[in-house]
Amino acid sequence: MGMFDSFRDLNAECPKCHTEVTEWQTKDLESLGEHWDKDDFVQYRKLKRIPEKERKRKYAGRPFPLFRTSKEYLSDAPLVFNGKIPVHMSCGKCNAWLEGYARILDGRFAGIVEIEADVKAKQRVLIRRGTTAQTLRADYEEKLSRLQESCSHKKTKWMNLVWPPTLNYGRALVCLRCEKRLKIKQGWESAGALSPSETMDVSSNVQRIRAQSRKRLDWTASIASSSNPRQRKLLRTSVRLR
Repeated sequence: MGMFDSFRDLNAECPKCHTEVTEWQTKDLESLGEHWDKDDFVQYRKLKRIPEKERKRKYAGRPFPLFRTSKEYLSDAPLVFNGKIPVHMSCGKCNAWLEGYARILDGRFAGIVEIEADVKAKQRVLIRRGTTAQTLRADYEEKLSRLQESCSHKKTKWMNLVWPPTLNYGRALVCLRCEKRLKIKQGWESAGALSPSETMDVSSNVQRIRAQSRKRLDWTASIASSSNPRQRKLLRTSVRLR
């Protein structure tokens, strides 16, 4: 029979007798014995050697296994971004041979679809998704989330933080590789002294806001004193919009 990879979907069933068929096999990928549940990231995980003392204690001195899967993936990119991977399995009740697809959306297993009985093996289908600003942001957030989940956070640094819009100050212990905030201390007491460049930035921002306010007040005063009815109507409209 050889090696294979597998997908598990608790909602999948045989189209003939409607018996649950949760385990589905595929040889369309690398066939390394990997297993994916719903919403899992479709990528192989790295192998980690089991310490000898732990292996002997758990497996009573047997020579195998020597390795176990870790939480780290071989790559930050999935094996398939968007598509359908052919899978197969036999029904345990009516013995029908079933063919279907493991649907992959945004690099994650979304479920078994298009199940058919006693048909020829299916072929892999790739789905091209239209690129928009929203899809780019979603891809970035997905990749950043996977990086933060698999990162070991070996290099960290305490940094000053500001949370808008109320300008809450504090400090956070940030991983320099994945930028995940590991610890947060809120309050002015935890914030360090501002550097000269940071002081200049704050001062310039305050001056810019004051200049904008003065300009807006001058504009409002000039329109209010004008005898032009159109300008007065524009002023009333802008006040209502605010």
